[in-house]
Amino acid sequence: MKLTPNYINSLVSVSRTLLNCKNPETLFKEILDISMKTLKAERGFLVYSDEEGKKRFRTFSSEDDSAANLSEISQSAVEMVINSGEPLLTKDAGADPRFTGRTSVILHGIRSVACVPLKKEDKVRGVIYMDSRGVQDLFTWDTINYLTLVSSYAALAIDNALDLDNLKAENQRLSGEVHRSYGFSEIIGESASMKRVYDMMGKVLDADLPVLITGESGTGKELVARAIHYNSYRKNKPFLALFCGNLSPELLESELFGHVKGAFTGAIANKIGMVEQAEGGTLMLDEIADLPPPIQTKLLRFLQESEYRPVGGNITKKADVRILAATNKDMQLEVSEKRFRADLYWRLKVLTIHLPALNDRRGDIPLLTAFFLKKYGEKAGKQNLTMTKEAVKMFEQRQWPGNIRELENAVARAVVFSQSNIISKETLMLEEEDFGFKKILDEEGDPTLKAAIKRHVLKVLKQCDNNRSEAVRKMEISRRYLYNILEELRAEGVEV
Repeated sequence: MKLTPNYINSLVSVSRTLLNCKNPETLFKEILDISMKTLKAERGFLVYSDEEGKKRFRTFSSEDDSAANLSEISQSAVEMVINSGEPLLTKDAGADPRFTGRTSVILHGIRSVACVPLKKEDKVRGVIYMDSRGVQDLFTWDTINYLTLVSSYAALAIDNALDLDNLKAENQRLSGEVHRSYGFSEIIGESASMKRVYDMMGKVLDADLPVLITGESGTGKELVARAIHYNSYRKNKPFLALFCGNLSPELLESELFGHVKGAFTGAIANKIGMVEQAEGGTLMLDEIADLPPPIQTKLLRFLQESEYRPVGGNITKKADVRILAATNKDMQLEVSEKRFRADLYWRLKVLTIHLPALNDRRGDIPLLTAFFLKKYGEKAGKQNLTMTKEAVKMFEQRQWPGNIRELENAVARAVVFSQSNIISKETLMLEEEDFGFKKILDEEGDPTLKAAIKRHVLKVLKQCDNNRSEAVRKMEISRRYLYNILEELRAEGVEV
């Protein structure tokens, strides 16, 4: 091949296009236009399909916008090139026996034709076709060599562009699924108390201030936090959640702000904290009331200045992260008893959303039951599941100390044990739902102080989601006293 200055300049232009253009259809047109201009071709097209042959792109370029007239001559040329995998060149189509009988050659005066395959891994994935009606011998084997060189680069670049296009489409699909999963539509309830929650959520979406979400365990605080994030302007950035109730102060600080290598025993490498990982997005701190005092101080500084330091580091970093905090405790009580900093509490309590207990929104139980029935029915491969009116009525009348989480578990279990598409009240197995406390709690007829104490302890444990530390604080008793009562209950056959 003779690399004339014209060819060299053209290949440079093609290379720039391949590097800078990511849209497949624009890429097709740019490559075709550059090549046609270089070869002085009059008309042409580029056609390409993906690996499965499902997604095809076809780009025409023509001075007189008569690309549709290419159909007959181009179809023959394309078939020859695709079937043979070899380029095609004709200097005078009218005299070429390969095109004998093609009326378009005569009608449109087509003379020069050049067509080369677009290949990837020796598989023909498309063609570049060009022709000219007025000039004979316009194309030569140098033309074919030039187009072959262009096509070898273009095939790979086009495939990458298609992959990127597919990836973007998949990301959009997944993003849409995420937004649907954590949108307001997934928070079930039509009661007046839930309508107030929706109204408050709508107002705080883009306020870009901390939100304190309160409510008993199992009421859906994290679901609300996710819905706020995925419906705010931060929705395309990360959402991360950290449970604050079971980590030591040292580990919690490292999880939040990261650490540098050598900061403590076992810190063998730098660690990026969740604050940095959530840059531009949202960080939810679940059970914020359990945050240790030393970390409360560091979180307060972050909320005030958007600044933090990794454990063991001496460089102050900044991060743009929205903080959503959740708790099932009485925060004012925590503050008054000096377990939680007042200044941090007021910093977090700029906006507050309180989620009602399920027992306070019983009208939503049928809706929630239907939602979970569909969800777990699909997971179990059981279609068109329904629940009898008696079973739903039993759900409505029952106490739900575990709130929505407990109701969800009850429905999931009923779906597993159901032998038909209709779930009856016998399938619900609600007698096993009271954490092993039912027998003792039902013994209201026992007037002794000892029995009353046991009943009270079990009720408080239920309210605290079996969190013994919280139960000790609420009842203002010693941990040892609680353990003594629990030991007596175990001796009576109660699982606690």
